[in-house]
Amino acid sequence: MPTEPDDASQNASAEPKYVTADELGNMVNAAVTSHTKRLEKQFTAALETALKPVHEKLSAPPPPPPSGGEEKKVTAAPEYLALQKQLEEMKANLTREAEARANAERKAREDKAFGELKSMLGPQVRPELLDVLASHLFAVDKRVDFEDDGTPVFKWKGTYEEERLPLKDGISQFLKSDAAKPFLPAPASGGAPPLPKRSPTPGGPQSSAKPDYSKPLQTDDEKAQRAQQRAAEMAAKLAAARKT
Repeated sequence: MPTEPDDASQNASAEPKYVTADELGNMVNAAVTSHTKRLEKQFTAALETALKPVHEKLSAPPPPPPSGGEEKKVTAAPEYLALQKQLEEMKANLTREAEARANAERKAREDKAFGELKSMLGPQVRPELLDVLASHLFAVDKRVDFEDDGTPVFKWKGTYEEERLPLKDGISQFLKSDAAKPFLPAPASGGAPPLPKRSPTPGGPQSSAKPDYSKPLQTDDEKAQRAQQRAAEMAAKLAAARKT
C-alpha cells in the first residue's frame, strides 16, 4: 500500500524561493548583454555574406586592354557605387549605436556601484568627507572593478597579491587600514558628569532670606544644603547664648 508523504515534506518542497532585486538585475543585465552580442555577431556575419559578391566584383582587376588598341578606362557601375556607399553608412551607424549602448550600460553599472560604495561608507566615515573619499576610491585609486556578470568587487592589496573581494568585505578591510584613519570620526570621549553645585560652608556668607523647611527635599544636594543651613543656625544660637 503506497504511503502518503507527510505534511512537512510537502510544505518544504512547496516553499517558494525568492531572489533579491540585485540578483534579478544582474541576471537580466547578463541575459540582455549576451543576447545583444549574439545578435551583433549574427548581423555582422549576414552583412559580410551579402557584401562579399559586391566587394569581389568591385575589387576585381580590370580586364587587360585589347591588343593593338587604346586602353579603355574601366569604371564601376553607378548602382554598385551607390549600394556600396549605402552599406558603408549602415555599418557605421550600427557601430555608433553599439558603442552608445555599451557606454550607457557601463555608465549605469558604474553609477549603481558608486551609490553602493557611498551607502556602505556613509555610516563609518565623517559625513563632510564622504563624497571626497568615495570619489577618490572610485575614480582615482580605481578600487572598484566588475566581474564578467557585472557584479562590483573591491580591489585590495593582499599579503602576496591583489585580491578581488566582494564590495562589502573590501570596504571593511579598507576601513581597518591606515589610509582610512583621516576619514574616520573621532572616538567618542566619555567625560565625567558635571560636579554638583557646592553648598555654602558653615560660617560663610548666608542668604538674608529665612530658609523654608516646609518644602520637601528632592535631591541629595538639597538635603546637604538643608543640613548645612541647620548646622549654621545652631552654631549662631550657641554663640549668642555664650555671649549672654
